[in-house]
Amino acid sequence: MNFLAVMSGGIYAILGVLHLIYTLHDFGGRPRYFRPVDRSLLAAMRNTNTAIAPTGRDYWSGILGFNLSTALAYCYLRF
Repeated sequence: MNFLAVMSGGIYAILGVLHLIYTLHDFGGRPRYFRPVDRSLLAAMRNTNTAIAPTGRDYWSGILGFNLSTALAYCYLRF
């Protein structure tokens, strides 16, 4: 029973690490993994601020920040 718990936690940790790697890759100038299929939408997301923080970061940075925090939580909770 202990082996099954370790294996399932390991799979979850591997997926969290992949999520982290993909998110960090998308912080660059040419996102690949979490970008919208429609390229014009990505430009619109970069030019749009959220209503909760109109003077803050753009919507695309918010999406990446959410994915980054989720990936770190997955990695932290599994290791």
